Amino acid sequence: LVIFDANTNTKVTLKTGEPKEQYLTCVTWDPNGKFIYVGLLNREQNHLKLNQYDVVSGALVKTLFEEKASTYVEPQHDLTFLPNNPNQFLYQTENEGYNQLYLYNTDGKLIKKLGYKDVVVKDLLDFDAKGTKISYIGTANNGLDRLLYEVDLKSGKTTTLTTVSGTHAASLSSNGAYYFDQYSNTTTPNEAAIVNVKSKKATSLISAENPYAGKINMPKMELVTITSADGKTPLNGRLIYPANFDATKKYPVMVYVYGGSHAQLVNNRWLGGANLFDNYMAQQGYVVFTLDNRGSDSRGKDFCHVNHRKLGQNEMADQMKGVEFLKSKSFVDQNK
Repeated sequence: LVIFDANTNTKVTLKTGEPKEQYLTCVTWDPNGKFIYVGLLNREQNHLKLNQYDVVSGALVKTLFEEKASTYVEPQHDLTFLPNNPNQFLYQTENEGYNQLYLYNTDGKLIKKLGYKDVVVKDLLDFDAKGTKISYIGTANNGLDRLLYEVDLKSGKTTTLTTVSGTHAASLSSNGAYYFDQYSNTTTPNEAAIVNVKSKKATSLISAENPYAGKINMPKMELVTITSADGKTPLNGRLIYPANFDATKKYPVMVYVYGGSHAQLVNNRWLGGANLFDNYMAQQGYVVFTLDNRGSDSRGKDFCHVNHRKLGQNEMADQMKGVEFLKSKSFVDQNK
């Protein structure tokens, strides 16, 4: 990792040491430009060291902390320094089960863990004007929803700002009094509004109608829950019924699968996350089914890491539970 000074045309190589084959992650400047923070991840990806380096010499100043896992450590985010305190930063990790926020100081001391324990932080947003609160998008409803949360960095109190279930994208005003909210869910194509944080009153900007109503025969869609092959974990599924569905008939089935890491196909947004190809196949007379098996995204570490060093085993076992679910339906043609 090299620092290049465009003014002096000089460069400094950070002394990241051995082994040569390692990953340099989470590269972040400190607010004063004196240090660079780097997460050194070993080749096996199960041991991370967060190091501080001197910008002038490239020398290692100190290791703030280390993170280990029996499966893998997955650093994906830079450090987020507090705007009013250059000696404190937010660090994201799923080491305790869910990707969450941790407030550290630059000596590597953990000040506090932030947020709800079973919420996966998906997108870190904005600090308020005072720099004492930060907002983020996180999961809810077994990973189906994306809601807006705000956490007070001093007290640790977390507030869910959005009031409607669905998939939200949002941003807070600089004074924290309002937020812009755009969302959809299985019954709402698109809504956008300015919302008063205190009163919860929303001023609508966009309220989209169903773009397919009266134009095409859009199939009925239903979100379902199935128990995984471990006998205890609920899995999110999506069932699209054939157009002009008749429960007394039998229909062929198309199972649409991805099921890998960092992928989620079923969620509480318009069309349930289905693409138009899925709906086209339903229009052609197919039952279209999708299941987010264990190993897919947004459900926490244990759920996502189940495929570690046994890729395809638990995923396929869960997909077969989906097949059993389909075969239990009287309208499914078990031969097709």
